[in-house]
Amino acid sequence: MGIATAFEYIPAWATSTNRHMFDAAILGKDSSIPFECLDNKSVTEFDLKREPGKVARITYSKQPNVLLNDEAKENIPPGFMHTYNYKDVTSKYWEVQDVHATLFAKPVMPKNVYACVFNGLTWKPIWWGNIQNDTTNFLQMGKGVTYLPMYYLHNKLEPAGYPIAVGYHHTAVLQPDTVNTRTIQLPEQDKYLIYRPAKHYTLFYWDNQWLKIAQQITGDDTRVLTFDKVPNNALLLMIPEYTQGKERPFIITEEGKRVWW
Repeated sequence: MGIATAFEYIPAWATSTNRHMFDAAILGKDSSIPFECLDNKSVTEFDLKREPGKVARITYSKQPNVLLNDEAKENIPPGFMHTYNYKDVTSKYWEVQDVHATLFAKPVMPKNVYACVFNGLTWKPIWWGNIQNDTTNFLQMGKGVTYLPMYYLHNKLEPAGYPIAVGYHHTAVLQPDTVNTRTIQLPEQDKYLIYRPAKHYTLFYWDNQWLKIAQQITGDDTRVLTFDKVPNNALLLMIPEYTQGKERPFIITEEGKRVWW
């Protein structure tokens, strides 16, 4: 039809599981319409309804600002960052900001560190940042997302800093306070958490790995679970015994409000 079209790639949803791809009709230098084909017959405009973390446009030509121009392939996690043909278009689809991270020092620091999102009960790398004096800046990152800085060493990812919750109005570094703890209540919430009777639910917090706080079993009429000795300022995760790997992490604010990520 002679319509210039781009292929857009979300390497991992930042507040859900899996990844996504869609197309965009290019109408001009700064104008495009995202769309997708739902049934191989009809085309509908595509509207992002949840946080992408990053959106990369796959290109034909090699791009000047890709990681592979600066880093050896063996030091890059497998995926789209192993190629030369992509560029960041996140700001075309989502509200973004630069994310500053203070990193755990190592005897020999690598050149780059990776921003990871929690997806399918694991941390998945979606972008990178250059390391300068034990810090980095992840550029143009989607808001409404918790990012974990991670090193990629010896073919494995390992924590490089504390999780950073990037909200739409505030940003917080989630370094758990295990000295000052509190009691929290976790009520049911439609579309997020519905308790089943006679099932085990285990609460964890993140401190370079998921650490168990406690496990409880529900009764026939359980609508709220209460947990004691929960670290302040912690990223939390509750896993039921029947998990399908779709659980989301959350925080409890100072006011006691639960915020999902």
